Amino acid sequence: MNGHIKLHRALTEWGWYKDLPTCKLWLHILLRANYKACEWQGIEIPRGAFATSYAALSAESGLSVQQVRTALGKLKKTGEITVETNRHYTVITVSKYDEYQSAPDEVPTAAKCPPKSKPKPKTQESDKKLDLTERFSEPVCSAVQDWITYKKERRDAYEPTSLRNLLTMIENRVKQHGEQAVADVIRLSMSQRWRGIIWDRIEDKPKKPKADAPMFNGAPAASDWENEWAARVKASRGER
Repeated sequence: MNGHIKLHRALTEWGWYKDLPTCKLWLHILLRANYKACEWQGIEIPRGAFATSYAALSAESGLSVQQVRTALGKLKKTGEITVETNRHYTVITVSKYDEYQSAPDEVPTAAKCPPKSKPKPKTQESDKKLDLTERFSEPVCSAVQDWITYKKERRDAYEPTSLRNLLTMIENRVKQHGEQAVADVIRLSMSQRWRGIIWDRIEDKPKKPKADAPMFNGAPAASDWENEWAARVKASRGER
């Protein structure tokens, strides 16, 4: 924050000069703007810009947060500044900083920037070691983990939303076809180096005969109405 800024006397003819909150914030922005490009939290802040927040501007200037918002809107409208905002910070850039502050023979001194800090790498859901034991049992759990690793090795890792959709689909397939069939088709897809799981190759779990169905010589017994019908036919023929 060492050094000084230039102010031209024509400022008194500026449209916002008599708008005290806007004029005050404009002067504060000129004082806060970097006079040399620097790095802040892993991002490049160019000359004539600085990173801040509405709350910080309010505390530094003595204006309320609402006054800051209104003044920034006016300065943006007339082109004095540009504002880029995300959920973490706001970058304010003075549109014609060089016209306001530079002279032909002026060489800016080194800017004092906040200490550099390396941004933390983003950790995607697909990079974590997922705990699937609550959703699946062996062998499905092991097969799903291997499939996620297989996709990552192919540089086709799942984004969080697509991974959730995949796990839901696998759950539905387990209900329809059984755990072993689902695990087998996942491993088949990996062995064939397919890009996705080919569900058409899935084999249904064998169907068990109904426990309450009576058997006769290895074949299902006839129902009561079939026995009654056969008896009537025999009686009409005089058979016993």
